[in-house]
Amino acid sequence: MMGRPPFHRRDPSAGITVLLAGLFFLSGFAGLGYEIIWTRIFAIGLGAEILAMLAVLAAFFAGFGLGAWALDGKISRSRVPGRWYAAAEAVIGAWALVLLIVIPAVNRMMPALLGLNPRPVEHLALAFCATFICLLPATFAMGATLPAMDRLFSRIRAHGRSIGGLYAINTLGAVAGVLGATFILLPRIGFRLSFIFLASINLLCAAAIFRISGADEQSRPEIDEPMAERPNPFRLKLMLFGTGLLGIGYEVLGVRVLSQVLENTIYSFASTLAVYLIGTAAGGALYQKWAAKAGGKSFLSILFPALSSSCLLGLIALSESGALYQSIHAALGGGMAAAIGAEMATAGLVFLLPTLLMGAVFSHLAQSARTRVGGVGRALAINTLGAALAPFLFGWILLPRTGAGAALMIVGTAYLLLLPVYRSRAALLGLIPLLLLPLLPHSFHLIQPPPGGRLVALKEGVMAAVSVVQDADGGLLLKVNNRFRMGGTPSAFGERRMGRIPLLLHPHSKRALFLGLGTAITFGAAGDHPGVMADGVELIPEIIDLLPYFRDVNGDPQSRPQLHLAVADARRYIQAVKEPYDVIVADLFHPARDGAGSLYTLEHFQMIRDDLKPEGLFCQWLPLYQMDLDLLRTIIQTFQQVFPEPWAFLAHYNALTPALGLVGRVESHRYPPDILHAAYSSPGFAEVCRREGISGALDLFGCLIADPDDLIDLAAGAPLNTDNLPLVTFTAPRFVYRSGNISYTLLETLLERCQVDPGPLFQPAAAEGDPSFLDRLGLFLEARDIYLRGDMRRIDGDEDGAIELYVRSAGVTPDFRTGYDIALLMARRRAGANPGEARAILEDLIRSRPSRPEARRLLQESP
Repeated sequence: MMGRPPFHRRDPSAGITVLLAGLFFLSGFAGLGYEIIWTRIFAIGLGAEILAMLAVLAAFFAGFGLGAWALDGKISRSRVPGRWYAAAEAVIGAWALVLLIVIPAVNRMMPALLGLNPRPVEHLALAFCATFICLLPATFAMGATLPAMDRLFSRIRAHGRSIGGLYAINTLGAVAGVLGATFILLPRIGFRLSFIFLASINLLCAAAIFRISGADEQSRPEIDEPMAERPNPFRLKLMLFGTGLLGIGYEVLGVRVLSQVLENTIYSFASTLAVYLIGTAAGGALYQKWAAKAGGKSFLSILFPALSSSCLLGLIALSESGALYQSIHAALGGGMAAAIGAEMATAGLVFLLPTLLMGAVFSHLAQSARTRVGGVGRALAINTLGAALAPFLFGWILLPRTGAGAALMIVGTAYLLLLPVYRSRAALLGLIPLLLLPLLPHSFHLIQPPPGGRLVALKEGVMAAVSVVQDADGGLLLKVNNRFRMGGTPSAFGERRMGRIPLLLHPHSKRALFLGLGTAITFGAAGDHPGVMADGVELIPEIIDLLPYFRDVNGDPQSRPQLHLAVADARRYIQAVKEPYDVIVADLFHPARDGAGSLYTLEHFQMIRDDLKPEGLFCQWLPLYQMDLDLLRTIIQTFQQVFPEPWAFLAHYNALTPALGLVGRVESHRYPPDILHAAYSSPGFAEVCRREGISGALDLFGCLIADPDDLIDLAAGAPLNTDNLPLVTFTAPRFVYRSGNISYTLLETLLERCQVDPGPLFQPAAAEGDPSFLDRLGLFLEARDIYLRGDMRRIDGDEDGAIELYVRSAGVTPDFRTGYDIALLMARRRAGANPGEARAILEDLIRSRPSRPEARRLLQESP
């Protein structure tokens, strides 16, 4: 019987090859998973300032590159590179488990070392050294994985041209790691269990490779297939460094511009990074398939002009990314999946072609560097060094000085400087990107002013593009990345009340801290309180630079000696505080914005409590119009674990942008009805408060909407938001991605479910001097609730129904004046076009509240 033909013989190395590829995929999965987790966990202690974040990234790259450089030669000369690979994976997994203990300890230590306002160089150096030392065993070992796998693969496959394929497999694993960690692991099992899961992957890889390496590996010869044509060593190193520098520079700048368009959630970042990695993986795979044996200089003379041109063409897509995102989102439909799909598609139009060529270029350069005694590891180290420096050069130094457009053009054209030869026909291709330059857009300011408005000012920083825009009515608005409105003159009334209410609830306060500034209108309210010294903390430096545009409404805090501004991360600042405060106010943090979720965690609230005096008060303002019920319940449940007797206040009577203040005190406290007597005795201060609608205790406590029992019942069974499992970070984006949200939904829920009893908030002798105070307050709250339901009708377009409820609220009690005032205003507006309707409103007001003369006077003046 004849045997099978030769072409039917099974390659004995095929099974091992598939296994190695699968293990290297898993290694990439774990590596990017670690990077995502480490960056976020270290921000707790080092701060979310851009220098701290860049330091963590640089420390990761530095350890990685050091390991690749130091172990390259040893691995290449070894007869058992598989054992080296297994050892590297084992070290990564084991040290990841050790970091479960080390990182929290470092985070507890660093705020005290950094202090409240460290100098930039000091902050950068301490953050880099701390993370570099902590991560070094793991990152050093990570740097050895590609050189070791390359040598192992070359023995198994009997050829030495596998760099592109290995790079593609590992990077594809990184794509899975980014998406898997962000969308599955972290939201479900948290950081600690995700650490353990990723470490188990590394240990599994180590065990599997150790099992198949050894004697069989030693029996296979080392294969060395040097390229016939390769750049000279110095030029090769320059190209490796340059491609790392420019590749990450393009990513940093591109992501910054896209942040003006995308939703800026944790999923936006993960989706954009995944697209970038998909492109580089595809480039490595295509190189492996079609060009692994291509010549050196001639091939690069084509690749670099193509890469330069693709980067510049990507700028056209980037300049139109706003319209592209909206069109793709509309085509895909509503919902979270459609929104994320639109974000990935938009990022793909910008990144996919350039990154595909980047992947091919790196694969070719690493393959060119490969020799019998090493090269791949050192190539990786040099490339990684460039990548580590890129965020500092392009993000921190170049972007604020040149703007995103010029910086991106510099990146695109700089690839031409890496051409191996300039005097060849192929090098003439370098003229193509130069010819593209005049055709490119020169502005990447994707700020969209309101209809009829205009852009007033813009400051570009590495963290965000911050702008002041003017609306059609002349109001000024502060915007971050075109997506987040941080307040403005149209909402100044409510913003000032958010600073005023907490300070009035602690009338004897001397020191106050405000976390988050925005327009500083809320913070500026502290300047009106006699004897109060206040500190304000803002993360984004460019916001501080634009505060003078709002001096008419924020009181110009930069010129007031009792108010002090600091550019710092709120969490790091809180941990570094040495003297306690009487009052701490946390501003409206956009919960879906990436990073804001950590400001609602149990640990953060506990640190705030620790920084309060025994009679201290903390107020956390919540944007009810930017969250759903589940998210609100989680935040309330977390808050009351630290402040067991919380009360909830409304900032103002507005159903369009309702803001809820959770108020907690270190010690239980009861108020006298004349709480404002001493404060209002100060010359001019009472008038300031009256202009903001707070004429007395009824107006102050008329903002109450929920008592401790209401909040406990509302939050019962809700999960906690913790540093380990930051649910707000992962669940808040659902609201942003969902279409058709109604701004007053949560406010309506609170009105239906909360039956606030203000009695326990006051001293037993509350009736002294005003026996009817609690009764009057009860009627005030009843009238307010009717008014708010009317405001909901107005938002729905039912103006007649709204007026009816406004008039009803006026009839409940003379103390609540807002319903009467708004109904009167609407009657004035209708008087010209519909005098009969205006007359009917005025007559209803007279019947509802005959003691007020305004409606009767207006009726008498009407024709």
